[in-house]
Amino acid sequence: MNPDEELRQQFALLRRADHAAAPAWNPDLIVPAPKVQAWYQMPRWRWIAAASCLFALCFLGRPRPYAPPRDDLARALPVFFSPQEAPLFAGLSPENAVPSDALLPLHLTILLP
Repeated sequence: MNPDEELRQQFALLRRADHAAAPAWNPDLIVPAPKVQAWYQMPRWRWIAAASCLFALCFLGRPRPYAPPRDDLARALPVFFSPQEAPLFAGLSPENAVPSDALLPLHLTILLP
């Protein structure tokens, strides 16, 4: 027998076996793809809402120009430290001791020369 003819018969047998093993065509099992709406087909109310938000961002959210303070800043701030009441730093002598020094550990309250 011709080798080409044998090869064609083997391929024909394989083709029939593949055809028998393939699932049957059933168009009822095919699910249609969901309909996707394009951005330009949006409802009119969505366009209006998007335009309103853009308007609010552009005109209402813009930075305001700098306005210098009306009063003098030194008068506007509260006074946190007044040197007439008490010194800022405690001295090392016992007469400058603060009543709360007794609460400190002993090694922190030793007087230095």
